[in-house]
Amino acid sequence: MEHWRILALVALFHDIHYCPVEKNNNEVRSKEVFKGMVNDKYINKEDFQNVCYMIEETKYSNLEMPRGSKREMLLYEFAEYDLIEPLLASP
Repeated sequence: MEHWRILALVALFHDIHYCPVEKNNNEVRSKEVFKGMVNDKYINKEDFQNVCYMIEETKYSNLEMPRGSKREMLLYEFAEYDLIEPLLASP
């Protein structure tokens, strides 16, 4: 699967579950929603696992420069866009 498709899936699902009082559980629940809605009919096993990993890692608690794995590089690329301030402009 092309990497932009993986990033699109992460973007669609990484915040699908959000409950402010469950601060440490949102990413895990979002990953479970993804797993319940998408199966291997639509995505191969490796890409499925990469999306699950990235959704759960969007806590960004340990985000470092990628060390070469496809997962780390994709997560870092996703984080650059996800953490950018909205529209970079003030009203």
